[in-house]
Amino acid sequence: MSISLTIKSIQDIMRKDVGVDGDAQRLSQLVWMLFLKIFDDRETQWELLQDNYKSPLLEKYRWRNWASNSEGLTGDALKNFIDNEMFPALQNLEAKTDNQQAYVIRSVFEDAYNYMKSGQLLRQVINKIQEDVDFNKAQERHLFGDMYEQLLRDLQAAGNAGEFYTPRAVTEFMVQMVNPKLGEKIMDPACGTGGFLTSAIEHIRKQEVKTVEDEVILQKNIHGVEKKPMPHMLCTTNMILHGIDVPSNIKHDNTLAKPLISWSPKERVDIVITNPPFGGNEEDGIETNFPTTFRTKETADLFLVLIMQILKEGGRAALVLPDGFLFGEGIKTRIKEKLLQECNLHTIIRLPKTVFAPYTGIKTNLLFFDKGKPTEEIWFYEQNLPVGIKAFNRTRPMKIKHFDELKNWWGNSKNNFITRKENNNAWKVSIKKIKENNYDFDLINPNIKKKKIRDPNIILSEIKIINRDIISLRNNIKDQITKTLQNSESNNIYKSFFINFDSLFDTENSVTQLKEIILKLAITGKLTLQNPKDNTITELIKKINLHLGNKEKNKSDNKINQNEIPYKLPPSWIWTINKNLFKLIKGKIPKDFNLNETGLPYLDIEALDKNSIRRYTNDLNCIQSKENDILVVCDGSRSGLVLNGKKGVVGSTLAIIDTPNFLQPFIKLIFQDGFKRFNTSMKGAAIPHLDTKNLMKNLTGLPPIDEQKKIVNVVEKLISLCEQLKNKIFKVNNLSVELTNSFAAKINKNL
Repeated sequence: MSISLTIKSIQDIMRKDVGVDGDAQRLSQLVWMLFLKIFDDRETQWELLQDNYKSPLLEKYRWRNWASNSEGLTGDALKNFIDNEMFPALQNLEAKTDNQQAYVIRSVFEDAYNYMKSGQLLRQVINKIQEDVDFNKAQERHLFGDMYEQLLRDLQAAGNAGEFYTPRAVTEFMVQMVNPKLGEKIMDPACGTGGFLTSAIEHIRKQEVKTVEDEVILQKNIHGVEKKPMPHMLCTTNMILHGIDVPSNIKHDNTLAKPLISWSPKERVDIVITNPPFGGNEEDGIETNFPTTFRTKETADLFLVLIMQILKEGGRAALVLPDGFLFGEGIKTRIKEKLLQECNLHTIIRLPKTVFAPYTGIKTNLLFFDKGKPTEEIWFYEQNLPVGIKAFNRTRPMKIKHFDELKNWWGNSKNNFITRKENNNAWKVSIKKIKENNYDFDLINPNIKKKKIRDPNIILSEIKIINRDIISLRNNIKDQITKTLQNSESNNIYKSFFINFDSLFDTENSVTQLKEIILKLAITGKLTLQNPKDNTITELIKKINLHLGNKEKNKSDNKINQNEIPYKLPPSWIWTINKNLFKLIKGKIPKDFNLNETGLPYLDIEALDKNSIRRYTNDLNCIQSKENDILVVCDGSRSGLVLNGKKGVVGSTLAIIDTPNFLQPFIKLIFQDGFKRFNTSMKGAAIPHLDTKNLMKNLTGLPPIDEQKKIVNVVEKLISLCEQLKNKIFKVNNLSVELTNSFAAKINKNL
């Protein structure tokens, strides 16, 4: 079983336990168990590589001795062992100077908690981890890295945990621009789950680590502090997964709790990369650790003051800050003045508003500065949304490639960025202007060309032309629907619908609803006229059964409970259960992650949205799709969405819809109509999933094959007309805004 499926099945088991309340507790429960499993797998390696390796744990508390036997401790005995023996022992583990691993384990468990009440369910979870996860396999560690990212997103979605996770594209970009080197001391004073630190580790390993000695230097220079127990546990686990064998430099503490003047020169660092929590206030008394001039309870402001203190001369920093800091006054002004006097704030990147969506809508900025020289000028860069993307969100996050244009512009700090040029996205501001502006960094891009104000009469003329097109499109759609609805026995129901058609569908959102209505009419037999000469339904059922390998089910519709039938079908149609129309063949992650450029493409939702470059060899233990297969999304916000497949290896988030070729177009309509109904979450689940159990037992009205073809053709035509209508309405709305601005400019000019 793939790790992603293992994690899901574990969470399903936990949902049965009355002691675990919600996603946050489920994840906390899962992580401390995974930590012990990961640590035990790593100990297996250390025992092979180190002749005198000695575990910091007593034998009875090592995973292999209490958890690995599937028929070992269970029920009350297991729960009693975990709650009353193991947890107290790990929380009070004595750390010796020659074995810092004990300190790491104690810090992980000092605020951990076993939420599960059932020892039987605990045993099921432990067995699942033991059976399906082996972190000594390189491919397992690789797979778990991706799954780990999903755990972090799940944690964030569980609520009040937005600060735990920074999009990977942002962390990678910031690390690449700061460009940490081997031997430099790197710190994240609010490290959360360790995203910046792992990016720095990967960056340095790729660039410079060549020997065992290099690896030792790297590991001792990675430092992080996190005050909350859950993200600290995740960060420590993350470090071990990324090869930091003894992450003793990941402290469970509040960096701000230490008086600013207490930071000695030895504790100062070369690089700080962080996303400090913003929008919140520190507990009473924390501000007294800072000079009176900079005392505030706002967390992000205090972290900036701290970073200036702990950086060495010549040190580099990159951090995420909200817009409020740029234009803030009072103490914020004094902090900005100090920053510009002591550091060279050379670059501010203004990110799109939705980078952290949907967890926060606060607009954010990336600040890059070097300590030791005062600022002479600041470069600003407006990072816009990519073409074709209106907003980033959970299913369409920002990606590192979106920074490509910015990285090409960036230049070299050693030559003071002399290659940088002003353009539509980039501009620089002198320190003189900043001071004149009272240290307000919230400056508008002066290079954006003002749109030419057009004559309102020209705009009005364009609006009239498009409005005529809108009327024509609406009439066309209405006529197409009326052809069949006027012959419907429910004709009276639709009279008001047609009378008010124009006013009902005059916005983009309402046209989207119109498309849903069209789909509903199509699959209920109200969008086409029936022909008694169409092929009989009996022959159609026989062909479907032959394809699916079903036994004779011609009379299966007779077994349907008449009370379950949702509406009346046309005479030539029959009711059938979905499991008699198609099968779902769920994809999975291949066991062996053997990358091969000549193999099959790996198919997931992203690969089908865009061309995938990931390919896997043909002989893998995997699910393969053919050119004419259709796929359905099983997990994520787009669950239930049908996609055109292609030949490849089907990932675990997709399933092949196995149905005869002649039935495929109509089955696609069934999914389009049922998108919202099939895309449901189990109670407490953070990620929507395809409710396959409900889907397969649902009823579908099945028309003869000839009528199916007519339905598909009519729907395609009407949906196309709806898209044209939607685009025309969008254009009119934009022109209306332009018209208002044009009249306003004319009036102002004549005042």
